[in-house]
Amino acid sequence: MASAVTESGLYKLIMRSDKPEAVEFQNWVTREVLPAIRRTGGYVMKDANVGAVLDQQPANPALTHSRYPSQRRTGR
Repeated sequence: MASAVTESGLYKLIMRSDKPEAVEFQNWVTREVLPAIRRTGGYVMKDANVGAVLDQQPANPALTHSRYPSQRRTGR
C-alpha cells in the first residue's frame, strides 16, 4: 500500500529532520524565503539559484512535467 504526504506534511517532516540536507533546506526557508514573503508578499529565486536547481535531476521523473509546455524541461 502506498503512502501519500501532503505538501504541508512534507515540510513538517523536513523541518523535524536533522539530516544535513534537511538542515540546509530549513536554513534557506527560514533565513531567506519566509522573510522575503513576509516583506514583499512573495519569493523569487535569484538567477544563480534557479540554474542550480534546474540542473538537479529530480528523484521522480514526473516532477519534470508541467502543464505549461513552455515550462517543461527537456531530457539531457
